Amino acid sequence: MKAVFPPLLLILIILLQGCEDRYSPTRMNDLKLHYHTAAEARYIDISLEQGRMDYTFLPDADTRCAHSVRAGPCWNRENLQTLSRPLEQDELEQLYQTVQDSGILTLSQDAFGETDRHRRAYVTRLQVSTGGRTRDLVYRSNPQAAARPPAFARLEQALLEQAQRLQTGNSTAGQTPPRSR
Repeated sequence: MKAVFPPLLLILIILLQGCEDRYSPTRMNDLKLHYHTAAEARYIDISLEQGRMDYTFLPDADTRCAHSVRAGPCWNRENLQTLSRPLEQDELEQLYQTVQDSGILTLSQDAFGETDRHRRAYVTRLQVSTGGRTRDLVYRSNPQAAARPPAFARLEQALLEQAQRLQTGNSTAGQTPPRSR
């Protein structure tokens, strides 16, 4: 029995070391997201890297751009505000789960929306990297464009909601992350 026990123990230890928790801090810190969109009266840039979210936005777009008639941005870099903070573990888990459940990493193409490069469109870029997989996705919006793919829209919404919590000082600490349906 002595000769059998050490090999079994060794196998058990190796198996346990190979089991990685789906929400381990290592996997959470591996998640990199970057979302960017800008227009005449809008600027949003959200990045997540090593658990830290940076959110750059135009804080007073409604008042600053209310009477603008320019065919270009009514803002400049000095008008933008950036907020940053490390996300709580549950916030990272929620974003990680959204990436996994949405299917964003398995979309069949990288460009969506308006396909005619000669038509005016607003560009939204979404970069996702986790577990050695990277996607650089672009959605070109205009009234004739096809809708965003559901996976793109789902992750976009999750990032915008997290950025809003960053802006208001709220977090999801203690809340149960929503599960896919």
